Amino acid sequence: VPTPNDFPQFLGPNRDGRVQNVRLETDWSAHPPKLLWRHPVGSAWSGFVTVGEFAFTQQQHDEDEQVVCYALENGEPVW
Repeated sequence: VPTPNDFPQFLGPNRDGRVQNVRLETDWSAHPPKLLWRHPVGSAWSGFVTVGEFAFTQQQHDEDEQVVCYALENGEPVW
């Protein structure tokens, strides 16, 4: 079940690409963001959606297009 902290559809809850009530540093040289995980997704045009502990996206793997789910905590594939 989506909560106010989730990003449950393409471009977010309002489909405007905005995350409400989140403050990001503007000087990434002085305060760089912490990389939590990285996972290659091949050639892709899709963004991520997140709900609870999961991140979903579409990706290209060789000739196959895939819809995949990753654990937000560590980037491990769920399916």
